[in-house]
Amino acid sequence: MGFDIQSDCEVKILRKVIFKILLAVLLLISGVLIGLIGEVIGGDLQKHLSEMGYTPKHLYVTLLVFTIISVACIVAYEVLEGKEDVFRFLTKARVRSALKYILISIGVIVGVPIIGLFLVIILLVAITAVQNNNIENTLEIASVYNQGIDCYERQNFDCSFSNLTDVIGRNSNSELKRHAFLFRSLTLLKKGDDEKSELDFRQAIKLGVDETTGYIEKGKAYYQIGKDEKALESFTIATNKSPQNYLAFVALGGYYYYKNDDVKALECLEKAININPNFAQSYANRALVFKRMGDLKKYEEDKNKAESLAQNQ
Repeated sequence: MGFDIQSDCEVKILRKVIFKILLAVLLLISGVLIGLIGEVIGGDLQKHLSEMGYTPKHLYVTLLVFTIISVACIVAYEVLEGKEDVFRFLTKARVRSALKYILISIGVIVGVPIIGLFLVIILLVAITAVQNNNIENTLEIASVYNQGIDCYERQNFDCSFSNLTDVIGRNSNSELKRHAFLFRSLTLLKKGDDEKSELDFRQAIKLGVDETTGYIEKGKAYYQIGKDEKALESFTIATNKSPQNYLAFVALGGYYYYKNDDVKALECLEKAININPNFAQSYANRALVFKRMGDLKKYEEDKNKAESLAQNQ
């Protein structure tokens, strides 16, 4: 049986074209899938598709159209290059071989986008599962944090320290973590460990806790354990750092009120009211100062003002 040189050349030509087609298709789909993966990582693909009025079906059709266009361009290129032998070959004896390669091509053209979409869907499902797990972890950490704060307010400092340390040790969001450092600092302060308390306080500020808020809370903690000079120092630092922070002046005014210094208490509370005339607690505290000073008219005015603002807040 003789060797058919012409047929062998025709097969080589077809294989060459098929190879180019497959290569182009794979490159095209790979580029699209890489783009899709980037979109999935950067955001929610399903959300973006739905917002634009598209579904995964539209995405598949788009991929298929681009694939067909790519194949058509390659075939047109072969024709323009004078390799129309490919088309003559399809009319000759080796139709079975031609069909085999065509079916392989169709399988790749249709199958790769389907597999790609399937992988994207799996990736979306996996990302959604991770997000749900993160939400559950965040809720759990928030619960532990709240337990720590509740223990702190009930003066159960061992419980507070344990829960806040648990929050700090986890990979929690930065907001909870920085406030956990702040309140663990206050817990340590009340337990008498000033050195470790200061380290935690600095870490809380470093992570983003407002410094003025930190000093206000520290001042309250010092006052509660009877360290009046330290409390006054902390409240004063807060007002110096933020001269427009009405809460700092409310806190300092409260300190002077409990130390029976009505003049300074009144001065601080009036500054707080000038900064924010809509904060009910400022009027309520000033009402108490006026009452102790014997000015019942101003006491009633501030008391009514505080009640009115509280109802509207």
